[in-house]
Amino acid sequence: FMGMAGRCQQLPSFENITEKEGLSDNHVTCFLKDKAGYIWVGTESGLNRYDGNVFKVYSPGQGKKNKISSAFITSIKQDGAGDIWVTTRKGINRIDNKTDTIEIIHSVSIKPQIDFSEAVIWDVFPDNDTTVWFAIDANRLVKFNPKTKYSEYFDFRSFLSENKIEY
Repeated sequence: FMGMAGRCQQLPSFENITEKEGLSDNHVTCFLKDKAGYIWVGTESGLNRYDGNVFKVYSPGQGKKNKISSAFITSIKQDGAGDIWVTTRKGINRIDNKTDTIEIIHSVSIKPQIDFSEAVIWDVFPDNDTTVWFAIDANRLVKFNPKTKYSEYFDFRSFLSENKIEY
């Protein structure tokens, strides 16, 4: 057994990180490890970016540099360009990961018009560099092109049946 000891790998260690260490809230709703190695943590009280030592907190508020549309984070995803997409109970946010600037997407030009600041956005899925999908409320999908700002609206159940997707 002595010869095997040198070949065994060390088990990973885990650390419990809470509000005491700078997390905005202990109620975590989602998380993502991005391509740069940051850990993004969504909570009921804001978005957190963790570099392994320090948290940077993004929250709503007038005049704030790191302002997002709502404190309750529902989903975090990264697209092919490296941007971080964050959905909340009151809107959609795109964070340019190179400049750390935030674009709050309030609405898109589709019919029927959807005011994202009044809609619960449950999930986001960056499909490729030109398409991002949003699941809105309980029964709506939006296909969004972030470069052109063009959008298409789909009723969720109709979309599934037309594309022969069982649910």
